[in-house]
Amino acid sequence: MVVIEVGTFLPVLTAISLFISIGSFVHSIFTARAKGNTAKLESLEEEVTKLDRRTLNVEAEVKQLPGKDELNKLELSLAKLEGTVTATGQAVGRVSMTVDRIDNYLRNRGEGA
Repeated sequence: MVVIEVGTFLPVLTAISLFISIGSFVHSIFTARAKGNTAKLESLEEEVTKLDRRTLNVEAEVKQLPGKDELNKLELSLAKLEGTVTATGQAVGRVSMTVDRIDNYLRNRGEGA
């Protein structure tokens, strides 16, 4: 039978115990930081989710806006409408002058009779 003395393994056991305690200490440091990081990550995830929603809303609104071709058509339509309004204004001016002449004629005719 082999007899092993405890004194022979004592330095080895002390070293193993030291490594275990250092490992536990390092593990506790990383675990504590991880818990703090978890809360930060959760708040960041909420912010990202909010930004995603806002981005989706903006994209939906932009899709509804008129495009370049539609704005060009609208501009041409407004130019045509401006021309029509100008022509109508001139025609109304001529009609007004004609009505004034008829009114003056009828007034003058009534005074002369």
